[in-house]
Amino acid sequence: MSTPATLAQGEVSLDVPDAGVPCKTWYRIHGDIHAQTPTVLLHGGPGGTHLFLEPIEQRLSTPTITYDQLGCGNSTHLLHKDQPEGASFWTVDLFIAELENLLEHLGVQEGYNVLGHSWGGMLAAAFAIRKPKGLKKLVLFSATPSLPLYNVGKFSEACRRVWTGIDSCRVGNASKRVAASSRSSPRSLGCRLDGT
Repeated sequence: MSTPATLAQGEVSLDVPDAGVPCKTWYRIHGDIHAQTPTVLLHGGPGGTHLFLEPIEQRLSTPTITYDQLGCGNSTHLLHKDQPEGASFWTVDLFIAELENLLEHLGVQEGYNVLGHSWGGMLAAAFAIRKPKGLKKLVLFSATPSLPLYNVGKFSEACRRVWTGIDSCRVGNASKRVAASSRSSPRSLGCRLDGT
C-alpha cells in the first residue's frame, strides 16, 4: 500500500505553564483526515521521533497523523527539564494532554484510531483507559504489557506466559499453525477489541 499524499505539516501551540518557555508540537498529516478515520501514530522513546514510524505509515490504508512528542524531534526541546531535578515534569498526564491538544487542533477528536509503538504503546494504553470520546480503535505495537513486571525484571516471565497461552490456544485444529505463524509474522497475531 502506498501512503496517501502529504496534505500538511505544521505546529500546534501547547500550554505547559511549568515549561518556562512557549511549547509547540510538530505534526505531519498524510491523506484526508476528515474523509476517513485517521490513525494517530505515537512513537517510542521517550525520546524517539516520528521517523521510526514512517514504514508503518507507508503500509496503512487510512490517513495518518504523526507527531513528535514534546522534547523530541521537531517539537520543542526542554533541555533544562532533562536534568534529574526536572524528572517530575515528564509525566504521562503531560503527554496525554499533548495528544488531546493535537486531536482538538486538527478537529478529529470525534473519531480517530491510535497506534502506539513501545513507549508510545504505553502512552496509548494510558490514554485509552480514560475512555476518550472519539477513540475507535487501539493498536499496541511492541509495547510493554506490564510496567510493574518490567520494572522488577519479570518482563521475560510475562512474555513466556503469553507465548504459552498462544501455544495452548484452540482455533479449530489450527492452534499450532496459528502459534507458529504469529512468531514468524507479527501482523498475523493481534487482539481486536472492536469485534471484527
